[in-house]
Amino acid sequence: MARTRARRVVVVGGGVAGLAAALELCRAGVPVDVLCATSLRRSHVEGSPAGLNAALGDGDSPREHAADALRVGQYLASQARVLALALAAPELVRVVERLGVPLHRRADGSLLLRRLPGSTKPRTAFAGAATGLELVHALDAELARHELEPATDARGAKLPGEPLARRFEHWDLCELVLDGDGACVGCVAQDLHTMDVRAFRAEAVVLAESGPSLARGSASGVPSAEHALAVALRAGAVAQNLELQAFHATALRGPDRQHVLSELTLAEGARLWVPLDRKERRAPEDVPEREREHLGSPGELGMAATARALVRAFAEGRGIFDPEREVLEPLAWLDLEVHKRDAAELELRLGASFETYRALGPRPRTRAGQETLPYRGALKVGVAPGRCLGGLWIDFATRADGAADPASPRNHATTLAGLYAAGPVACSPHGAGALPGDELVGDFFGGRLAARAAAAYRAGSTRSAADQPSSTFEAPESAARAACEKLREREGDGEGSPYAIADELAQAMDAGCGPLCDDAELAALEATLAALAERLEATGCPDRASRANQAVPFMRHLGGALDVARLAAAGARARAESRGVHYKPATPTRDDAGWLRSTLGRLGASGPELVRAFASPFAERVTDAVDTSLVAPEPGPAAEPAVRVAAPDEAPRPAKKKKRAAKPADEEPSDG
Repeated sequence: MARTRARRVVVVGGGVAGLAAALELCRAGVPVDVLCATSLRRSHVEGSPAGLNAALGDGDSPREHAADALRVGQYLASQARVLALALAAPELVRVVERLGVPLHRRADGSLLLRRLPGSTKPRTAFAGAATGLELVHALDAELARHELEPATDARGAKLPGEPLARRFEHWDLCELVLDGDGACVGCVAQDLHTMDVRAFRAEAVVLAESGPSLARGSASGVPSAEHALAVALRAGAVAQNLELQAFHATALRGPDRQHVLSELTLAEGARLWVPLDRKERRAPEDVPEREREHLGSPGELGMAATARALVRAFAEGRGIFDPEREVLEPLAWLDLEVHKRDAAELELRLGASFETYRALGPRPRTRAGQETLPYRGALKVGVAPGRCLGGLWIDFATRADGAADPASPRNHATTLAGLYAAGPVACSPHGAGALPGDELVGDFFGGRLAARAAAAYRAGSTRSAADQPSSTFEAPESAARAACEKLREREGDGEGSPYAIADELAQAMDAGCGPLCDDAELAALEATLAALAERLEATGCPDRASRANQAVPFMRHLGGALDVARLAAAGARARAESRGVHYKPATPTRDDAGWLRSTLGRLGASGPELVRAFASPFAERVTDAVDTSLVAPEPGPAAEPAVRVAAPDEAPRPAKKKKRAAKPADEEPSDG
């Protein structure tokens, strides 16, 4: 067990939310331990290319920002959290600048703001297509400075040998430690190098893990928000809206996994299309415009609808013909050659997105007398899962002016006392759809707010984790060590492997709980997930090494992924409507009368359970009702039309030319 004289708070995760939480705790003088399954600078940052939304432009306001976010989220969002985020966003962008993130500027020195789909005003500050990466590096460098500062006790005396911040990289969360009253007083983690298991005492724990979803096909990414979510669910926490899964329409198939190209390419004018001829063998640049079927862009349909358009086209037998295998692949062409745009400007704005293309994309044919540029030609892309908009249910407290109350211990508190959540592991404030550019600033805002709440909880607590008996930590530590050893030595039945089960899990989720959901398929999916869970229990560990064993954490994460997937499938089956990223062809319209409410669930003794109400540490009764007191919902949209794809024997249709109104010189171009 990790012993410490300092009353520490543990932060699990090294993304933007985790690093922001750790820094905020350090600024408050609270000693912090940061646990991350990778090195902090390699943390996965979702939603990072878009930039940071804030009402900084002329004629814009935080309330307009909030109204746009609520509209895109189909009014399922937490209105108090959305407004608080919009009010705090301008100052957060200034903090990001002071951290040294190189946000783009105009010639006069003012911030260059782009307008992304869904926003009515240009309000997105950005650093090329790597805003999230730049922010992670800046936060990590700032945290390193606090690692050299000594921690102090309640009287202000320095504690020798106790730095203010300690990092534990390559440590994987195993379980939470609860006291006799069910409050979280620490966690148990495993060193992925030595495979040692230790318990960490903590006055509070902030879960801020980020990463790809194992249940959605990102099997190469060991750390994931999904695993931290599963650990909290097994401890008794409540999840919210797990069925709200976003999807990307610009995923490039790599040799090991899918690499998502930035959707900013579509916002900058790139196009998705499939050939009208199902057996088209020509190179994409040789297919004339009249023989292409364009499938829309986020500016026209929204990214969720664009992904659904691709899925429908593939279901109708459209795609890209592979002449070598003589099969039609469920892929579309992403035409990166944007006409009438300056090459240097595109390289600057989208350069990070082109790095994936340079590494994995096919080389386009060089034109005579011209240098081959990275956006010449087209790429094969498909649909891939993105960020889940659901997660752990968290509490929230605001002031009379609508801003978040920074002194309240309720902010980002889960249903377990002493456990806080921020970033992808927490239910997002966005509702059924995230306004592009809000994800990153939301993680930054959430991490800082969760840290302040944890510090307030620590200051107001009448007892300390240091007062807990040793058995409170030794028992879960011993149990976790025995479970890891049992997992490593598991013989299995000699058939199958956890990696094959992970592939089957991703395929099952893609078929039953993808961009288009069907109740019959969801019922079959629940049965499939239960069968996969049984198979995993009988599967042996493919690696018996006692050090640096990657199979053990993988199997542990896979078990958690199955638990989360079963709860998400139950929620998707229950939500009998179409709203934002959740779409059911059988019920294609929004049902505000019956389903303007959250989906709440937890893991019971017999499996996933959906609930309508529960108790939290700060409220005796919390329901699934959605507060609409700030902005009244507008009427729901009509049923989403299916994107028509012409049959091969139909006459080619000429592309329609759209007239665009002239834009002011200082406004960023957008398809929105």
